[in-house]
Amino acid sequence: MKAAEKRDELQEKVKALQEEKAHLLEEIETLKAIPHLTPRILRTVPMHGAFLFFTDIGHYTGEFASSLTDFCEKLKKIPLSSIEFHHKRGDFERWIREMMGDEYLADEMSKIGRLTQGEELRTTIRKIVERRLYQLKATMM
Repeated sequence: MKAAEKRDELQEKVKALQEEKAHLLEEIETLKAIPHLTPRILRTVPMHGAFLFFTDIGHYTGEFASSLTDFCEKLKKIPLSSIEFHHKRGDFERWIREMMGDEYLADEMSKIGRLTQGEELRTTIRKIVERRLYQLKATMM
């Protein structure tokens, strides 16, 4: 390997590590702020604030989620067409940010590629929400 190629490779690794460090520092700051936000984020909202699952405009599934825990559970059985519909529109992150008050989780959800679909999308969203629920609940102990 030529010296220039090796240098370029090392620079790419350094850049990746710097990005990861920035992400971890951001996560640490978020975790510091959690204790006073946790009760609001984990609360159950009234029906008018619940997330209503649709498969298309005007096609309500009859399912709703009134908390993040409920949302995570409903993701197990909601039709994939509903998950894909809401994901493409940014509905999940909007509800999480505006109704539940969790900026961090909403930002994590927005990082899921809009082309992700099917069971991969369901699994990815559930893992992100489950990880966040674990973080939030750990601050309450």
